[in-house]
Amino acid sequence: MRAIHQPGPHRADDPSLVAVFSFVSLGPGGKPHPLPPLAPATERERRWAAERQAVADARKAQRAAAAARGGVVEVTESVTAHLAELVAAASIVRDMPALAPPHDMLMGQTSLENTFTCQPQQRNPHGRVFGGFLLRRAFELAFATCYVFAGSRPIFDCVDDVQFKKPVDVGDLLRLRSCVLHTEGDRVVVVVEASVIAPERLASSPTNAFTFTFRAAPSGPQQRLRRVLPGDEGDLRRLRQHFADL
Repeated sequence: MRAIHQPGPHRADDPSLVAVFSFVSLGPGGKPHPLPPLAPATERERRWAAERQAVADARKAQRAAAAARGGVVEVTESVTAHLAELVAAASIVRDMPALAPPHDMLMGQTSLENTFTCQPQQRNPHGRVFGGFLLRRAFELAFATCYVFAGSRPIFDCVDDVQFKKPVDVGDLLRLRSCVLHTEGDRVVVVVEASVIAPERLASSPTNAFTFTFRAAPSGPQQRLRRVLPGDEGDLRRLRQHFADL
């Protein structure tokens, strides 16, 4: 187990990220390659393994069920009611901005973007772009997004979810787009979506999605972090998926 420390005045000695074990292997042709299974030796390790396996199984089942329903993610009645409240509040911000509460804003207003060409030094042994490089670039953009949104330097809390949908090749034009997905207390949830852009073919293909949680204190005259609202169907889909994964 390794703890990665985040320097700074807020938590100089506390780990910001703890990883127990994570490994993915690809064989010839870029297909998944079987690995020797882990053998938890202590009660604590067995508990960790069972907890993470349960989370992984639940997410796989949820996504399979959503795919069978045409991409619609199932959420509880309380979450459905909460989402309906956010959609109603978003319509006021969108249609009557002068009358909207000053602490409400649309997701799209929190967005940042970065586009770059993937270089040969970023490839893995199979010639694809290393997933850790994509994760790092996504984290940097998420950190900046939270910083600009809150007005104070955020403290990293956790990685909520990472999805590798398609591989990224050397030479691909990769676009990262971020937005604040949800706020609660001092917690700020940021999602970063990656797409490969092919201008010569007028094509764009989603490749990755990363969700991070930070903690941040509001700065300036505002006494609390703003409430972020879904501005369109895409925003609402992201928010449904977030609550379903909790």
